[in-house]
Amino acid sequence: MTLFYKVTHVVITLFDTDLDPVLDVGKWEKYCLAVGNEPDRLDQCRECNRKHAKDSEKKPEPYIYRCHAGLAEAVAPIYVDNTLVGYIMIGKFRDEQGEYSSKESVIEAAEKYGLDKDEMLKLWEQLKFLSEEELKSTILLLKMLVGYILNEKLFHTISSSFTKKINEYINSHLADKITVERICTDLKFAYHDLYTLFKTYFKCSPHDYIDRVRFQQAQKMLTSTQMPIADISDALGFSKPSVFSQFFKVKMKAGITPTQYRNSHK
Repeated sequence: MTLFYKVTHVVITLFDTDLDPVLDVGKWEKYCLAVGNEPDRLDQCRECNRKHAKDSEKKPEPYIYRCHAGLAEAVAPIYVDNTLVGYIMIGKFRDEQGEYSSKESVIEAAEKYGLDKDEMLKLWEQLKFLSEEELKSTILLLKMLVGYILNEKLFHTISSSFTKKINEYINSHLADKITVERICTDLKFAYHDLYTLFKTYFKCSPHDYIDRVRFQQAQKMLTSTQMPIADISDALGFSKPSVFSQFFKVKMKAGITPTQYRNSHK
């Protein structure tokens, strides 16, 4: 997928069957950020993805369409042993013929959502432009990528990359203040999508999962090191040892302090 993006400069995203993103590669366009910065419009984006993904199941080739915001996208379903396991989607971009994305479609979308037409046209002109030949080649590459994922049985490996990415991020930032907003910014996830992915893969909210990782790390550091409690508190991102102690007592449920826990495991 990274190679695909480097060659085409078109964002590519892998979705599961619920249209939750599993992995995406590429920088989201300013046009899309302008459209999606309101919850209602973001819901329209998701509903558009859902509708056309379902439509793509009936197509023998990757399916190109105009999105609700007047841009061109393409999607292809992924089947494993005749069972739908996800979708792969590319976009947004402009096409040479204007069949899928044109100035008229941008103006129509801007009027629909109460956006400044001139500003949206400027952002539209910054989108990747694909000539007719480039569009054909891009769709062919997409088709080949789907085949590669199937042949190499990569889908479930790719699905697990989210959990790996999140765990690596949290563990490398335990000493910092980790917020959902910061994760979204650093890892380029939409706020709603991140919550959905956490519910899917960790069965809890981002906040609860971060607390779980901090608590597990605290237990490990208390039993396997001689670090002072204050140093462990700092290493795990707490403002002061008393806050860490209260956090630990709540997580232990029995009200056991960090010191008591350490002493009981000597």
